[in-house]
Amino acid sequence: MKNTLVEKFQRRLKSETQITALEVLVINEQEEFIIEKDRYKALCEQVLSSVSLTGQLEFSLLFVDEDEMAKLNELHMG
Repeated sequence: MKNTLVEKFQRRLKSETQITALEVLVINEQEEFIIEKDRYKALCEQVLSSVSLTGQLEFSLLFVDEDEMAKLNELHMG
């Protein structure tokens, strides 16, 4: 598949640079489910490392409850 999201993201980064920092943040702001934050962090790091992205990268994964998700949807999607 051409023009995937990863390819579009890669084009935005300078091709001559290498990964200098990779920070993955996993934040759990809900209480309904048990979230293994270390497991999600390791998965995200593995995926990001495997797609040959370059530069300083930060990835955030936020777990929220349904009410908070509805508020975020309203705020960002109208």
